[in-house]
Amino acid sequence: MTFFEALHAHELPLIQALQTIRTPWLDAFMFCLQFFDSIAFYVLLIPVIWYGYNQRCGKLFLALSALTLALNVDLKDLFSQPRPCVLLPELCLGHATSYGFPSGAAQGWTILVGFLCLTIRKTWFTVASLLALVLVCFSRVYLGVHFPSDIVGGLIFGLGVLTLFWYLSPPIEHFLLTSSKLTQLLISLLAVFILAGFSIQTLVYSNPFLILWVGGTIGLIWGKPLPPPTSFMQRLSRVALAIAGIIIIHLITDHTPLYSPATFLLSGLWISFGVPAVLSRT
Repeated sequence: MTFFEALHAHELPLIQALQTIRTPWLDAFMFCLQFFDSIAFYVLLIPVIWYGYNQRCGKLFLALSALTLALNVDLKDLFSQPRPCVLLPELCLGHATSYGFPSGAAQGWTILVGFLCLTIRKTWFTVASLLALVLVCFSRVYLGVHFPSDIVGGLIFGLGVLTLFWYLSPPIEHFLLTSSKLTQLLISLLAVFILAGFSIQTLVYSNPFLILWVGGTIGLIWGKPLPPPTSFMQRLSRVALAIAGIIIIHLITDHTPLYSPATFLLSGLWISFGVPAVLSRT
């Protein structure tokens, strides 16, 4: 028996015991929390950070999202560990088809919460963010799509990725900003292909944030940044415009069961280039 098999043998009864507290309203609440582990949530969150808080933070969070998703996909394939709903289908309240370890929800939310808390540095925000992290992670176990060990693995890898990114991104960002536009584009595209494992298929079909990053990078290099907002209403109007554009792009381009690469490429261009271009003319 492998380490994970022995660990899962002890974790399955815990999940079965946890599901004895099920109620219809609690099931509905946990199902709703699945949205916060979806691509749609992160795609909509990027313009909220970008135009609702700080453009630089939005740009960094986009790069961080692409990095962590690429790493999580590789880690899941590396460990190839089943989810509890695969070992015991009766535990399945949610839906997931990929491997379970490490949890993408735990890894993504650890990075999201850590990045925003390190940036905003407000006690109330830190407390609220940590509570949200706990709820999202708990929901994944409650729904039977993750073992507690998957969650712990996601937390550990998330902290590791965030720590490296936090300390390495400033010198990389400084180098890019002092380089030519062509150099910026070539280095950004090289980073994208490295994260995709130099595979066009992986780039196009496995990590939408890499495609979003390409569009966002092109817009950032050749677009003009907006001046800082002067009021809350100005922040709100910028966020609303960015999200409205993303939704329209999605309705026009995404006609497949999976995501459309064109949707994310155009969304990245819209966030970084289209929104400033429209607002600069008003």
